[in-house]
Amino acid sequence: MTAKNIAKQNKAKKKLKYFELKRNDYLALFFLLVFAFVLYGNSIPNDYALDDTIVISGNEFTKSGVKGIKDILSNDAFTGYYGKDNNMVAGGRYRPLSLVTFALEVELFGQNPHINHFFNVVFYFLTCAAIYLFLLYLFKQKLSVNQNKWYLTVPFIATVLFMVHPVHTEVVANIKGRDEILTMLFSVCSLFFYMIYLDKKKIWILLTATVSFFLALISKENAATFLLIIPLTIYFFTNHKIKVEYKSFIPYIVAFVIFLILRQATAQASKLELVDDLMNNPFIGMSFSQKYSTIFYTLGQYFKLMLFPYPLTYDYYPFHVPVVNFGELKSLIPLLIYLAITGLAIWKFKSKSVYVYSILFFLITLSIVSNLFFPIGVFMNERFLFISSFGFLLAIAIIFSEEIPKLIKNVRIYQIGTTLILILIITGFSIQVISRNKVWKDNYTLFTNDVKVSSNSAKGTSLAGEYLIYEAQKTRDPAKKDSLYKLSISYLEKAVEIYPKHVLAWFNLAAANFERNRNYPEAVKAYKKLLAINPNGDKIFQFLFVVLNTCNDIDYKLKVFKEIREINPARFDINNNVANLLMGKKDYSEAVNYFNSALKAEPQNFDALCNLGFCYFQQKNYEGSLNAFLKAEKIKPDDKPLLNNISSAYMVVGNMSKAEEYKHKAIK
Repeated sequence: MTAKNIAKQNKAKKKLKYFELKRNDYLALFFLLVFAFVLYGNSIPNDYALDDTIVISGNEFTKSGVKGIKDILSNDAFTGYYGKDNNMVAGGRYRPLSLVTFALEVELFGQNPHINHFFNVVFYFLTCAAIYLFLLYLFKQKLSVNQNKWYLTVPFIATVLFMVHPVHTEVVANIKGRDEILTMLFSVCSLFFYMIYLDKKKIWILLTATVSFFLALISKENAATFLLIIPLTIYFFTNHKIKVEYKSFIPYIVAFVIFLILRQATAQASKLELVDDLMNNPFIGMSFSQKYSTIFYTLGQYFKLMLFPYPLTYDYYPFHVPVVNFGELKSLIPLLIYLAITGLAIWKFKSKSVYVYSILFFLITLSIVSNLFFPIGVFMNERFLFISSFGFLLAIAIIFSEEIPKLIKNVRIYQIGTTLILILIITGFSIQVISRNKVWKDNYTLFTNDVKVSSNSAKGTSLAGEYLIYEAQKTRDPAKKDSLYKLSISYLEKAVEIYPKHVLAWFNLAAANFERNRNYPEAVKAYKKLLAINPNGDKIFQFLFVVLNTCNDIDYKLKVFKEIREINPARFDINNNVANLLMGKKDYSEAVNYFNSALKAEPQNFDALCNLGFCYFQQKNYEGSLNAFLKAEKIKPDDKPLLNNISSAYMVVGNMSKAEEYKHKAIK
């Protein structure tokens, strides 16, 4: 059956009602409602996980409830978490709609992950219901052998396969995935209403379609692909001429332009500073051929996930996805597959085959997240298949509903056999979805589970190591605590082995070694690696000093500080720490040199000036001592110990009047 035939059948049966839901359609919708909660009901007790912190629990705008909506609508999506100086991701992210829904939920129910998860399931059901109704409209004249079996029709099979497909688990079980759900929901609604408008020619229907499209855009920019999907749908499923209907498409263009203006006004892409970091640009260091070979490898993985969605993981960062060289079969085979289906779609385009429509839907909606045309900051993600999978699953539904009956002439055998096959697929997928929901319980569960799948990912191994530290800090069992720290260290060492410039992994590796058994040499080694990456990193020095301040071995601390000073000899804090340690060892002569080096960086540091004056005094360099003390006095003229020290210095040099003056100042 082709889309062209469907269009002819629709035209031939004008006397039929425009669009009527039958009893079985209501039954199908009820089934979808129940099935959505059967599949994802066990995700509702889950906590926040992964990027939920960015959009909800750590986002100042969403946590403000209704008061935060104005800020949500007028800022980049990540501003509420990172602040105005957002330098964390490539490109702008104007996706306010999902954040608005989170703010409303916070206003009504407080900050509650279970409420957020519940509404994710609700929105998922609504999306699947919209898909079912849209397909009912698209295939409203069904003349196949199974027309009396509603559960074997294209709309129902395609929708159920979409609902149950395990690759969608991330979108539903991760609260942040609501942007994907809303994008699909409003994109389908827009397409549905536009198709109705073509038949009804009611302006309010066109307006509804346009508003739906705009809502899809402000959910996520992927909806822009429907600027191509909509005319394709007209071509494949109606007798309307695009050249005739072009005026009705103008509101869509206006909506898209408004979205672009808003996105440009709020985006902070120009401030990006981390584009050369592997976690934001996975193609760093790759040749042109390696980049595109790796991209086609990921496109092959998308195809594989649609057919065989196991194992699943949130983490496709370097190098769970490997660098692929030109000519390798794991890149070449996907390239040939995509060339074949693209060629088939072009060759059979004029036939208006539903298969061609399915192929084009899949390719067009996947293109925007494929890395082929512009970088998206990651190799791939399961959530990127959410919209595209519709095209793939529509083709599968056509095979089950329309092609198999042509091969199996016995209607009864076909119905029983196809039903059993679908039940087996749905049951298997359902078990996987329900099991996968448990993995999304919280960050600790997610990271420590998926690291076993993405064992060669720098990000995944780093996060698993980090959250094992948190878990170790919570337990009181010494044996378990040591075991968790040990496992954490092994993951973090793997992370920096995969990506030697992984800053967060080095920080956590230092922390794990320190927390486990006060392993100062290993902790210091990690901080030295960090300083090799960023010699001016204030946080690195800050944490290093905190760790070393717990060490009682003064000689070891002094040795480390002197080694660190070789990396950055001009910093105040290094020189000041070395000077203080030398002063404690009564090595006043060398301490003076380091205090003077420190004061070159911060000439107005009160404590360093006081300590320098003290060291000079101990060396009997009373003029030097007075000079340092008097500089310190200008900073804090009412510091009693300093005034007493100045008085003592004047007394030693024989200036008794000044000594008395400063003594009285100290008393006063």
